[in-house]
Amino acid sequence: MSVAGGGHWSLLVYRRGDGSPARFEHYDSCKGANATHARAVAKCLVALLDPDVGGATTQLVAMQSPQQVCGTTPRTAGCMSL
Repeated sequence: MSVAGGGHWSLLVYRRGDGSPARFEHYDSCKGANATHARAVAKCLVALLDPDVGGATTQLVAMQSPQQVCGTTPRTAGCMSL
């Protein structure tokens, strides 16, 4: 297996619903390049995070995030309160 270097990042966040359905949010610096992988990880994690739901209604939402320009690394920082 070959692994490429670089500054591309992807973040998958699980949000439990406070009056709304639980969902996964996917942030990706390369226009959804890891969307397939995020979906696969979300499918595995939902059984652990919310076994009562079983994943049948859990959404995966692509979120806006800073986009990587070829050859550069985004210079942003973030903090999320869960």
